[in-house]
Amino acid sequence: MIPTTPPANWTAERLADWVEYELMFSPNRSISRSTLRDFIEEDPGTEDVQSYDASDWSDDDEFSELASRRSRRVAAAEGVSLADELSSDTFVVLEDRAAFVGDCYPFAVEPDLISLRLSTWRDAVTYAFLLALNARYVYGLSREFHLAARIFERVVRVAMAAYVDGEAEHFGWPRDGKPGERNFAAALPSVLRKMGESAVIRYEDIPAKIKDNEVDVFAWRPFGDRRRGQLILMCQCAIGADWNDKGIRLDKWDPFVLFAVTPVAASAFPFVPRAMEDDPKYDHVYLSKSVGLWFDRLRLARLIDDDKLGDTLRSSMIEYVNQLIFPVTVSISDDEAQEELPA
Repeated sequence: MIPTTPPANWTAERLADWVEYELMFSPNRSISRSTLRDFIEEDPGTEDVQSYDASDWSDDDEFSELASRRSRRVAAAEGVSLADELSSDTFVVLEDRAAFVGDCYPFAVEPDLISLRLSTWRDAVTYAFLLALNARYVYGLSREFHLAARIFERVVRVAMAAYVDGEAEHFGWPRDGKPGERNFAAALPSVLRKMGESAVIRYEDIPAKIKDNEVDVFAWRPFGDRRRGQLILMCQCAIGADWNDKGIRLDKWDPFVLFAVTPVAASAFPFVPRAMEDDPKYDHVYLSKSVGLWFDRLRLARLIDDDKLGDTLRSSMIEYVNQLIFPVTVSISDDEAQEELPA
């Protein structure tokens, strides 16, 4: 169950995450800015707000527009409290998220009110699942890790196919299929045939210890003319502590595949980077250099049409959210989940 208070060291981004949790998974259907301000002022954790400094929003950083909008919103007020500033900034963050994600954002954001615009979180299963994975890590919720990672990889596959406007294949370990067909050497021929790329080693010479060589999802955009040379993404997925440093080393693929065009390394995670860091000037350029082309919760949600998930994957996502956020005594096992998940 989601705790009733945000995590320590409040920032506008972290409070925005918490507001989303509340609206998605609690009986609350809406939260006003004044209610959020009162909560910040009255909660025992308010001392954390004292470290919040609106001056951290520099005119030189990429969120200067957020800073200027916040300033306009509170400039006319006298004796504005830190709670006022923080609640105002939180609503600006939520407005930005709604504008970016678009129709796939499950919340309606007005200047002083945010509300869940759906009857249930199941009507926004992608965002609910990603938000639940965020909560699992941030709040340390007790739920099995590997099942969540496997489902997340399948969700990312859908997003990657949409991003490249082409095809995508799940490749991460453990894979579906018969035991003898799950290792790297057995899985590689199939994905190379689909992409039209060439191996540079006999498959029987590939070491058995290699599982996925850091790649969880391949995505590519073919031209359809059977000539080599195309956009390829090699994506690694992360739902744990190493999300911001789990990049793919493309040179590890040199002994196995001769790509006509060097692939693009990518990384996907269910977090919003700024909400995970104490520094409001979080450097997305550094993140890109660390993990490659990155896809956070907002980018993934923007890309995924829930109708494209498929019934099996959708059911697995709903089951996982139910067990994580609304735990009961009966749950599906790892083996059962493995059998149910689509490739």
